Amino acid sequence: MSRGRRESCSRGGRKESRPGHRFGLWVLAAALACAAGAPVLLPPEVLRPLEDRAERARGLRFREPVEAQLVARGKVEALVAESIGRVYTPEICETDETVKKALGLLPADADLWESLVEFQADAVAGFYAPLDGRLYVVGEPEGQTGEVSLGREIDQVLVHELVHALQATHSDLVDVTIGLLDHDDLAFALGALLEGDATWAGYRDDQLSYRLPVPPPEEVASEFEAHWSEEQHQEVPRLVRESLVLMYPAGYALVTRILDAGGVPALDAALLDPPLTSEDVLHPERYLDSSGPAPLRFLQLETERIAPSPECTTVGSNSFGEFGLRIWAKERGMEDPGAVAAAEGWDADRAVVFDCPSGTAF
Repeated sequence: MSRGRRESCSRGGRKESRPGHRFGLWVLAAALACAAGAPVLLPPEVLRPLEDRAERARGLRFREPVEAQLVARGKVEALVAESIGRVYTPEICETDETVKKALGLLPADADLWESLVEFQADAVAGFYAPLDGRLYVVGEPEGQTGEVSLGREIDQVLVHELVHALQATHSDLVDVTIGLLDHDDLAFALGALLEGDATWAGYRDDQLSYRLPVPPPEEVASEFEAHWSEEQHQEVPRLVRESLVLMYPAGYALVTRILDAGGVPALDAALLDPPLTSEDVLHPERYLDSSGPAPLRFLQLETERIAPSPECTTVGSNSFGEFGLRIWAKERGMEDPGAVAAAEGWDADRAVVFDCPSGTAF
């Protein structure tokens, strides 16, 4: 990669948002100008009621208070870049993009990191950073008063993110997902469970706090599809867009099935025995089969034996599963129904990309 591309791989981070939040505006008396010095922390009298709501909605308890820091909108991207960059380095970003382009999962002219950042940067209102163990809340100065607006509908967003803090307290899944840099299939499965769990808890908080109904999975899926439609985001690579559009509602549908089968105790158990492939997420009945999920299978490839020539070097490898095969088929012109049918049941794949004297091979 060129130096310019390498820099683009280190500028931003994955951010979380979701449509359909239904809450009013908060205004906090706090000066963001202080952010240049000591961090501006969300006052306990504001954060503690939200922690209580997250605990009540999810049925788990914090072992210690969560620290939440206010961040100006203009500083969000740099903050996330610094946090994510500890793991997803420019070198890893370069390899990831190269592998996905070689396999046809990304267009040749796509900038993976720029796509990830630009697709979601404007929507983020708050995010939990597990490496810091801290919740970051986006706020903007209000005129000359020094007050900070936390934005519309922020309380449900923060309940959602506080549930991620609860997940990090009660399981290792959040930590595991941080290190999954070359196994996208497993990362999708774990991410879907975590996001589906937090999304359900946000709607459960709606119900408990405002007597609003918990929506069915079909409604949530329709909401996401409308909000992140391909027509509105044509410049975003399919792999990036559909990862978001599918992960949250598919995870929510899975969590709904888990709750129907065994209530909140079953959801707690899922954090300790999670789905291991995108197939498990896309077909909840297979994950919920009484025999239990199958052990995670790794396809072992002896790169020396499968390389086109002895001079080839390994660029990188990854696993994409049923979700990835859907994207691969769509990138080749297949319509959604055909891609879904073609990919059903696909798992335990492994792709290796080589740099050879004759060019890139996989």
